[in-house]
Amino acid sequence: MAEVEVKVLDGTPEPFQRMISPYLVISGDEAVLIDSGPRSASDSIVDQIRSEGVRLRFIILTHIHLDHGGGAGSLYRMLGTVEKVYVHPKGLKHLVDPSKLWEASRSFLGPYADYYGKPEPLPENAVEAPGDGEVLKLLGVEYKILYTPGHASHHMSVMLPQASTVFTGDSAGVSVVDDDGRTRVEVPTNPPPFKPLLYYRSLLRMIEECRGYVERVGLGHYGYAPEGFYYMEKHGRSILRWFKAALESFRSGAGDAGQLAEALADALDEAARAYRASNPVIREFFYMGAVYGLLDAALRGEEFPAEVSIY
Repeated sequence: MAEVEVKVLDGTPEPFQRMISPYLVISGDEAVLIDSGPRSASDSIVDQIRSEGVRLRFIILTHIHLDHGGGAGSLYRMLGTVEKVYVHPKGLKHLVDPSKLWEASRSFLGPYADYYGKPEPLPENAVEAPGDGEVLKLLGVEYKILYTPGHASHHMSVMLPQASTVFTGDSAGVSVVDDDGRTRVEVPTNPPPFKPLLYYRSLLRMIEECRGYVERVGLGHYGYAPEGFYYMEKHGRSILRWFKAALESFRSGAGDAGQLAEALADALDEAARAYRASNPVIREFFYMGAVYGLLDAALRGEEFPAEVSIY
């Protein structure tokens, strides 16, 4: 197999930094990109790719949300070297015609949709959907695709055993550092329609698939998890705490997002750090996205079976 080097890129639009992380997998003088970042960061992503002196041949998207896949069409147009963009089958049509994705994003995200930018369409023949468990052989390197729904029905994670790495997109939460440069904030990333039990089972599947093959967890937000592989087990325990606290707060009268945000901050130290974060992306996007997703799940009556547990 070809030797590989993985570079963490910063796909965060100005004026912020280190909130969105695509990954450039370099093999010789060519590369594969895991997630594109948003359209509004495309100029920066192109500059970062060119600074590595490589030719981008393929893009694999964990999912099509604006912050992860919104820039794929722009990179395809700007670089002129991308042969194929891989995405979950449910995301195919939205890459070719992103109009419905854009309208839905504007409806939910409000000003953050404009911050990320409207996606450009991709040609139909440039988009392909790998199957669950399929191994893509690109530039002499094997990428194993795992469907990991829960955050979104069209989410997939990408294993790169050769680099002992799994790229989780939004299937294993957020771990970012606040503006003080010291405070680490970890939250689930689960806007509506969030399916907590499906998310949790996807996480358990990733743990089983990756055990013995993976040492690094490449998060979509941001970079490598400090705990390596064991971060995923830690996140499993965390999502149970968050969902339990959200259900208890909801049943005790926290019936809207503002009330639930306060209740979770009172109940969980990790929620309190996010709720009081200096960086508005953490506070308004990551944390409130989690709150809205948990509230949506509670309103739909989702529950975990009593036997659910983490290692």
